Amino acid sequence: DSPAGLDVDGDGVENAEDNCPFVANPGQEDADADGIGDACDSTDGLDVDGDGVENAGDNCPFVANPDQEDGDGDGIGDACDSTDGLDVDGDGVENSGDNCPFVANPGQEDADADGIGDACDGYVNKSGSDGCGCRMDQGSPVQAAPLLLLLLGLGWLRLRRRR
Repeated sequence: DSPAGLDVDGDGVENAEDNCPFVANPGQEDADADGIGDACDSTDGLDVDGDGVENAGDNCPFVANPDQEDGDGDGIGDACDSTDGLDVDGDGVENSGDNCPFVANPGQEDADADGIGDACDGYVNKSGSDGCGCRMDQGSPVQAAPLLLLLLGLGWLRLRRRR
């Protein structure tokens, strides 16, 4: 259960009532009435990323990849896969070694040494008055939100495909 009033995708519908809580869909459209909003549903004949491949057959449904390339054959399109030796964010660091693979950070800064690049990390080690030297870095949660949504969406789709 989510805390009352929480609306992760910012569509004006609280998570508890949202049929697609991680992708904004203020109208809550659900063409097949399965309880999963069209913006998230992989069975509605929709193409959320607009790449010409319907969600149900798209190996990367939230990132446009019309070629559907999957270099390692794992079922996750190269445009979303962090293990294919690609550099999705174009920062010069291959995804497999990138501490923030979907947000460009060529220097791979990681001030708190947690393995998550500062460009994606909500907590950055900075001298502060909280005793641990950690404080919320202003702006980072917003920068990390697209990555979090993508990862959650991919996990959700992977679970749906296994059913």
